[in-house]
Amino acid sequence: MAKTKLIRMLITIGIAITMLFAIATFSGCNDNSTIKEYRANAIAELRAHATEIGEDNFSTENWLVIQGHVEAGIVSINAAETKSLVRSARASAKSAINQVEQN
Repeated sequence: MAKTKLIRMLITIGIAITMLFAIATFSGCNDNSTIKEYRANAIAELRAHATEIGEDNFSTENWLVIQGHVEAGIVSINAAETKSLVRSARASAKSAINQVEQN
């Protein structure tokens, strides 16, 4: 049962990443210097969110799932070419993290 949930979550993340790459391909950003800063802030916020919810509140397996969501979120954020896509990637990753079952 837990493996099935994990597989479903990973598939969902994969689909979200694929969609972000597709959207990013057709989107542009006029201010590359600020988008880099925006990405860095979004990544810091995502990492802080994972830290705030606390490793101690999750099984080892579920904490690894959370770390996977963080890493997938970072990939999506770095691929995002607009602030809107960065926000979407960050929100998707945080949502996936929040769906992981606590102890």
